[in-house]
Amino acid sequence: MAVGTAVTIGSGPAFAGLLATALDKRPSSRWLLATAGAVVGCAALVRRGEAAGVVPGGILPPLVAGAARAAKLAIRPARIGGGRGESHVAVNRRETAPNGRTVTVEARYTF
Repeated sequence: MAVGTAVTIGSGPAFAGLLATALDKRPSSRWLLATAGAVVGCAALVRRGEAAGVVPGGILPPLVAGAARAAKLAIRPARIGGGRGESHVAVNRRETAPNGRTVTVEARYTF
């Protein structure tokens, strides 16, 4: 479980950079260095984890999860930009009135 979590967390930024490259955005040299470290670390976890029962094929689902998270983060700015720019929020809460009765108070906010 711990190896899968580490692979998911380590592969997410790597996939984000690859996705950025595919979308014609050049990743920085810091990203390249960090990704190289993540790949080496994940490979070491998988290789050394075989003695602890880690199956190399079992790393595929965490890699897919890292790629899905990177895709979600890449799509989010497009989803935010597609909105109208206004949000209405209503909050209902229950309060006790001075006479002891419970009343519902509604507050509306517009952002």
